[in-house]
Amino acid sequence: MTPEEEALLRQWMARIEGDVTIQLTRSDHPASKDFEAFGKILSELGTKVRLTVEREEGDAPPVLRIHPRIRYRIVPEGQELLPFLEALGWISGGAAPVFDPALAPLIGSIRLPALFRLFVASACPHCPKAVRQLIALCLNVETMYLDIVDAFRFAAAEDRIQSVPTLVLEGGFRWSGAIDLQEVIHSAIHRDPMGIGLQSLENLVSDGQADRIVDLMKRHQGIPPAFVDLLVHPQWQIRLGAMVVAETLAADMPELARRLADPLWSRFSEVEDRIKGDLLYVLGEIGAGAADRDRILDVLSRETNPEVIEAGHEALEKIKE
Repeated sequence: MTPEEEALLRQWMARIEGDVTIQLTRSDHPASKDFEAFGKILSELGTKVRLTVEREEGDAPPVLRIHPRIRYRIVPEGQELLPFLEALGWISGGAAPVFDPALAPLIGSIRLPALFRLFVASACPHCPKAVRQLIALCLNVETMYLDIVDAFRFAAAEDRIQSVPTLVLEGGFRWSGAIDLQEVIHSAIHRDPMGIGLQSLENLVSDGQADRIVDLMKRHQGIPPAFVDLLVHPQWQIRLGAMVVAETLAADMPELARRLADPLWSRFSEVEDRIKGDLLYVLGEIGAGAADRDRILDVLSRETNPEVIEAGHEALEKIKE
């Protein structure tokens, strides 16, 4: 960070109305040291900025979370510093930024969780406008999540980023250059609900909004394929949230819940024992049929792990009920 940028940062922080908490998640990724250096500057600016630091195993890219639904996967320097500071001002003030009145009726219709990834570069003169637009939209839409990503450091080959800014919405939607917010909002409203991705579902569970997943399934009479990925997620808390969703669906719409059986069996042999037990639990809860009972009996005839065996017997009892 240049002395000029640091001076600008200090000036803006002095003008922020309320306290703001920023969460830094670091890892073994080489970029973590740059995020930590930026975080150190933030933490030295006084009591208005509270920086919390978490350690994540592995080499996942570091993250600065400035809001429950807004994450920076870029150090906000250069052209990205000012929109970052403006966003902190909006967030600390406790109110969403003023939005285009013509778009207000539309944003109320975004009911599906929507994960947007905005790829930018710190030297790009056109990126700040896109950042401001998308952060303002996110702060006005409770179902929207936004990742602001360093296109040079963290874009993967499959992202196919050829220029910045580029905005990507799960389901194959993308925009480059000047971004038409009305078109973006229409895409978020009208996309296929069964195309919702794992990250959006994971965000809902992490934010304590698993009930939105149940509502989605009931409303559209279907189960998004990514929901099965949630049930085999490596993190226990995420799996637990997905299991609660499956339980609720089984109680309210048992026929729909039973559609989970075949997808779960297709993943059963490839997961760890601790996850097998959870899958057997779900199969019991959804009241899987005779074919599933036979499959469980086959598992029990070959299984040696006592926890999996116990889960299998409990699932059989549940199916009998």
